[in-house]
Amino acid sequence: MSTSLIVMGGIIGIILGRLLFRRWFNFLTIYSALWTLVLGLYSLRLIHYYDIISQAWLFISIAWFTLFLSSATVLCAVAVTRPIYDMKNSSQNSATISKKFLGKAIIILSIVASLSIIYQLVHLILIYGGIEAIIANSNQIYSYRIAGELDLGIPYIGSFAFSACSLAGIYTALSRKITVLSVLPMALITINGFTNMGRAGFIIASILFLTSFVFTPHPKLRTKNILIILLLVSAVLIGATIFLSSSRGLIVEFESEDPIMETLRSKVHFLPSIYFYLSGPPVVFSEYLKAGEENGPVGAYCLKPLFSVAAKLGIVEPPNRYELPYFTPERMNVGTYLRTLHADFGVFGIVLFPYVLGMAAAMLHLLINRRATLLRITVLSHLYVVIFLSWDVNVFQLGYFWVSMVGVVFVSIVHSYTMLSRDS
Repeated sequence: MSTSLIVMGGIIGIILGRLLFRRWFNFLTIYSALWTLVLGLYSLRLIHYYDIISQAWLFISIAWFTLFLSSATVLCAVAVTRPIYDMKNSSQNSATISKKFLGKAIIILSIVASLSIIYQLVHLILIYGGIEAIIANSNQIYSYRIAGELDLGIPYIGSFAFSACSLAGIYTALSRKITVLSVLPMALITINGFTNMGRAGFIIASILFLTSFVFTPHPKLRTKNILIILLLVSAVLIGATIFLSSSRGLIVEFESEDPIMETLRSKVHFLPSIYFYLSGPPVVFSEYLKAGEENGPVGAYCLKPLFSVAAKLGIVEPPNRYELPYFTPERMNVGTYLRTLHADFGVFGIVLFPYVLGMAAAMLHLLINRRATLLRITVLSHLYVVIFLSWDVNVFQLGYFWVSMVGVVFVSIVHSYTMLSRDS
């Protein structure tokens, strides 16, 4: 598929998302923009990729279409049965959320998460002798983590820092300024990313904070404040990505690269690797389809945390730690969220999952516009993680995503009970 056709389709998707939700920051526009970027980078062929097969293009198009179809279905159904909600002016409504309660919840979740995160840092210091030695051996630490040989302390306890990031976005919007509680969860994620040399945590934490912040209605929140928050979050995310990419020594020369990659490498030495990570997943999806279906239990990827628990109880065989790699011709294992959906549920998953995802996200948009609650905002922020990373991986297979979701749902239930008790 040509670059011009990809860009044209992406622009149509971006504009349609804007028209449907009457704001630029919505999941349809974001999905369209990211997939257009990734597919556009692939079409540049700075790495001499194998051609994406027609079946893969068809599945990508179907998932894209069904996401829009389900969203439009919800919006049209609500428009017919109820008065139309003004998506653009939703910020004029006040959120029924206790800032005091949020502050306590952020502190508690951060303390719980810090038990595991600090343990990991101390453990690494004892092994390598200091912070400088950890940085010098960052590539080794990353390899150990991938192989499952790194002691992660209490499993998943550190994941509550992601829950705290979602709450911190709401807290910041209600406070209308950056406070200590605004940055505390992100600081913990930074330490955690430093100990395991992973970039995914920064990305997910930034998405959770940003979306929770954006979707928290507040009449006195000025555009200037929003722009400052956006710039700060972007700076943290970009800075952390550059630091970790540089520390891990991502100076890679690909056998199938175009000569222009050497020029890019001379400017920023890890830039070719960034290009590869952004443009490669759709090709992996194509090669997965070309190779034939993987023989695994139904739901083994999307419900991986449950399979892992069942495996520890001896009920099922342990699932693969990571997705199987394919050659593009360069070796890579992530193949967009469509790969895991197809591996688990076949074509049915390609159609149903985006449809349900679009329906749930659109309904939460409307509900938040009607009355913003802690549960609605935090759950929507987690759905946005799925949207933001759909071009790369299905986050439903990540245990810490589920822990974070459970954390915010629990806090939301307690918040609702507390508010009802206070009112009565």
